[in-house]
Amino acid sequence: MQPDSFIYDGSFDGLLTAIFDIFAFKASDGAKIIDNRRGEQRLLAVTHHVVTDEARANRVWQGIKRRTSAETQKNFFHCYLSERPDREAIMLDFCRHLFSSTSSIEGNLLLDSVRQLDQIGRQVWREKHRFEAFVRFRQSAVGLYLAEIDPKYDVLPLLIPFFKNRYPMQQWLIYDVQRGYGIYWDRQVISYVRLCSAQSQTMAAAELDEMDQLYQEMWKQYYKSTSIAARGNRRLMLQHIPLRYWKYLPEKQQ
Repeated sequence: MQPDSFIYDGSFDGLLTAIFDIFAFKASDGAKIIDNRRGEQRLLAVTHHVVTDEARANRVWQGIKRRTSAETQKNFFHCYLSERPDREAIMLDFCRHLFSSTSSIEGNLLLDSVRQLDQIGRQVWREKHRFEAFVRFRQSAVGLYLAEIDPKYDVLPLLIPFFKNRYPMQQWLIYDVQRGYGIYWDRQVISYVRLCSAQSQTMAAAELDEMDQLYQEMWKQYYKSTSIAARGNRRLMLQHIPLRYWKYLPEKQQ
């Protein structure tokens, strides 16, 4: 019997490998890709456990690149980073249309998956753009610059080019506390790191450099002295900086 549930390891290469396997098995339109980290189960399903393979994943990715623009490729990856529970279904449906059509499907918003990729791509890009603006580093006593974030989507990989170019001469670590991993720049290469719970607590309680604490207080005082209470417009402020980002701004900390 042909499998109708393709279980993968949750990685992007794993998802691309699952798409490859679905085409290789000539699976039915009802076949589903399942992230094994979610623990989903389908009754009476014939399962296939996908073994992530870089070569097979690359064949799918190269096929997407030959048939789409850079913008669509970005949206496809952003859909994966969105972590939506239906991301696999959207990406698989897009690939089915893409590889079966004799003409370009880009811009064909009558196709649900094309329209959804465009919408999701915008949402993830917006989140990435906001964290480029709102990430605030704390300088530890040992000279490492630390920042903790808790984004709605898994935008950490998208932040690498911006912060690497903006702070090339500083050692810094941006850590996603919700997903339990971070990106570390040692002034030469980027590394992905995972901290145990004890290390995470140590990072949160890291002793700050005295000058960093002084600058934080100076900035709070400057913000307070230049703010005009009578002209405060909370609604407008929330439009530009939603409330969930305020925890990253020193001037909003008591």
